[in-house]
Amino acid sequence: MSALSIQPTFPIFTETDGQPLEDGYIWLGVANLDPQGNPISVYWDAALTQLAGQPIRTQGGYPVNSGTPARLYVNSDYSIRVMNKNGSTIYSAPQATERYSAALVAFTGFKGQVGTVEDLAGNDGADWIGFEPAGLDAVPRSVQDKLRDAVSVLDFGADPTGLTDTYLEVQAALDAVAAKGGGTVYLPSGTYLCNTPLVLQYGVNLIGESRANTKILKDSTTTKAVTIYANPLIPDIYAPSTLPSNINAILVLTGAPGPGRYVGGISEITFEGTYAIAGDYESQKVQFGIVSVGSVSDFTLQNCNINKVQYGAIFPSIFVAEIRNNRISECLHGLGIDGSSTSTAISTNYANDCRTYGFYLRALYYSEVSGNAVDFLNDFNKYPDRTRLCQAYVFRTMRGCTVTNNGQEQTLGRNWVLLDFKSSIFEGNFSIGLGSDYTGADEIAWIYSDNTLQGSLVKNNSNWTYNANGLLFGGANPAKHHNIYFTSTDLVRFNEFTNNWVRQTFGFVPIEAGYLNNVPSNEINLAVGGDLVATYTNPLITAATPGNLSVTYNAGNKHFYHYIGKLAHVWGVFDVTITYTTASGRMEIGGLPFNENQAWAIAVSGVQGGSGLAKKLGHFLWSNFSITGVWYDENDAQFNITDIPTGTTLQIYYDGWIQRLA
Repeated sequence: MSALSIQPTFPIFTETDGQPLEDGYIWLGVANLDPQGNPISVYWDAALTQLAGQPIRTQGGYPVNSGTPARLYVNSDYSIRVMNKNGSTIYSAPQATERYSAALVAFTGFKGQVGTVEDLAGNDGADWIGFEPAGLDAVPRSVQDKLRDAVSVLDFGADPTGLTDTYLEVQAALDAVAAKGGGTVYLPSGTYLCNTPLVLQYGVNLIGESRANTKILKDSTTTKAVTIYANPLIPDIYAPSTLPSNINAILVLTGAPGPGRYVGGISEITFEGTYAIAGDYESQKVQFGIVSVGSVSDFTLQNCNINKVQYGAIFPSIFVAEIRNNRISECLHGLGIDGSSTSTAISTNYANDCRTYGFYLRALYYSEVSGNAVDFLNDFNKYPDRTRLCQAYVFRTMRGCTVTNNGQEQTLGRNWVLLDFKSSIFEGNFSIGLGSDYTGADEIAWIYSDNTLQGSLVKNNSNWTYNANGLLFGGANPAKHHNIYFTSTDLVRFNEFTNNWVRQTFGFVPIEAGYLNNVPSNEINLAVGGDLVATYTNPLITAATPGNLSVTYNAGNKHFYHYIGKLAHVWGVFDVTITYTTASGRMEIGGLPFNENQAWAIAVSGVQGGSGLAKKLGHFLWSNFSITGVWYDENDAQFNITDIPTGTTLQIYYDGWIQRLA
């Protein structure tokens, strides 16, 4: 047990030999003046109501009031002189700096409490001190009231070192604030190990010092029983759809019974899980970083990091909210929002090194998505399964939304996905260094859409150094890779789809204009329906001087286009074996479903087979088709049939747009 200090009940004065001062005299006066000639008021009580006459006499060393030991009280600095019964000075000071006891000095608190200085050392000492806020009309409060604006988890004994599990202390702070109807819980700088999911209730805000200095760490698979109010989510966002009632999360948001709606805010905290297997980026112990088990409204999530969990953040329904300036890293899934979400701003967030999606936003109405970024989605160094369909951004069932000025770099898979995208704007989004080595059966594209793009603006989106056919990393299925892809166009109507372009660079020096898949500027798509032509008659490869040129068209030789209003997307692959002895001259093609008045931007997007042909026909350096059907290499020089060794089997992939005249 701790030691207790025994203090004298009353102040004691002594002779020069240390013996108690008997029949002595005490004078208290104005500081820096003679106390005998300039006395001040001295009192027997802390309320300063019982005046003590001077000189004050002593018995047995104690000041006495009518023969009874007593304390002395003053309300200012003072000078002092102590004399013995013979009139000799024992002690004097022109300005006393010490107090014989905190109990000697009377003190009136900020709220009118009457006591002594020793009351300031009590548990409610801060309530005796005033605080004056800045501002002309600000209202003074006690320091205690000011400090209670936010509750610190340290007030409940939380350990900020990360060495011990401090879940109970942190949860106690959250529950205490919830019990009083809401408020703010503050996490000072430190690491808080919480191996059980924390629950944040309606009206409670959680704020750290900064995400660089405040971390909540979960190093376990421990679950917590919660009530699920949310409707099932679509499997693309969370499988198996319904959130688990025993949930493994770092932070769970909930509210009152019924809707379970959470209202509040979270900021300046890093939420981090751990890996079960070192070096295995798909072995996160924690399933959810932040998850809401009901709806969320009047909500902010800002300046936070969410790392090393399976699902970064999931909100089944969100409205009147702002998700801003957060970073989600090394998670299998980034930010998922699903279900009747309105009036929400999702801006300047960053998802990097995630796997399945960066942002999956569904059923979002009259909201804005801007300034976000996705980097290194589905990095093959971390996520080896190349048959898994991964998507950087998915905008699904959007109404009255603006999706502007977002970006991505080095993402592998579908890049921009617009599904059931209506009466919304997709503009000014930029990407660089994209590619895909996906080998599954789904279609992959820079811009991927279904047949329900309606009444929307898709404009001025661009991409640099895109690898449309998936050969950048090898092993992909090129026929499944496109620049712009629609599943069909039967319901695509009333859109402006203009000036979207891909530009290839080499060492960041433009090689060609490269408006691959650009829909011409000012071209308006007012389709009232469309039709998909699955294949068209195979175009033929020949030469200026055919001689005995023989071209065998193999099983992979396929050519497609489909109409999108006044435009048609054209793509395909020449899978051919070329043999000859006397053929010569430029290599030509015929049978394309367009003429020189229709073609806008058709480009070779990759080559497999044939030594050196990839570079010549634009594997990394794109090559345009000639309007007249003549092949050109990267330097716009004619490509001769003799550049292909006889007997070569190769696949030449092309992709682009034509204007439909019919």
